Amino acid sequence: MDFTAVQFLILIPAFAWYAWVMPNWEGNGILHGIFKNQVEWSETRRIIHYQWHVMFPQNY
Repeated sequence: MDFTAVQFLILIPAFAWYAWVMPNWEGNGILHGIFKNQVEWSETRRIIHYQWHVMFPQNY
């Protein structure tokens, strides 16, 4: 098994725990912002694209 698969298998319990408990986190501003935002998908893609190039600049 390659390194990525092993790391993913190690993280499965954490993913399962978060999937189980997060729906009960009422009043959490971060979760509300992630799951109930009104930003269009095109705007979200633009933000992610910008952040990707700021955090990981291409040095050619």
